[in-house]
Amino acid sequence: MGGNDRLNLDNAITLKSIPPYNEQSITMLVGVVPIEEQPIKNKSFEATAIQTTYPGESPKYNFNIFNQKTHQITTNGRIFIVTLNKVRKIPLQNVSLALEYEFSISELSLLDKIKYFFKNISK
Repeated sequence: MGGNDRLNLDNAITLKSIPPYNEQSITMLVGVVPIEEQPIKNKSFEATAIQTTYPGESPKYNFNIFNQKTHQITTNGRIFIVTLNKVRKIPLQNVSLALEYEFSISELSLLDKIKYFFKNISK
């Protein structure tokens, strides 16, 4: 099927999609590198470019278009705001549910980080 299943946050960290995902939501896993598997080929089936992901202790973020659109992701002193904007069905022949997820990614400025720090220290 192809496509991109990763979000790169300014080369600071990568999010990778993992099941479950559907027309309303997607789960993203932080900082996991997939393992390439050997192709499978027999009389009735062929699969290439197979990748396996083992989540381990990596943080997961469930984005939902209705009630969990935005997550704050912090890494190495940087704070990113990642928002799921929309999910679209893509009409692809021989693919039952091809989906496209549109995200926006922004990073907090130094001033925003200072405001965030003092807002959270008072809690």
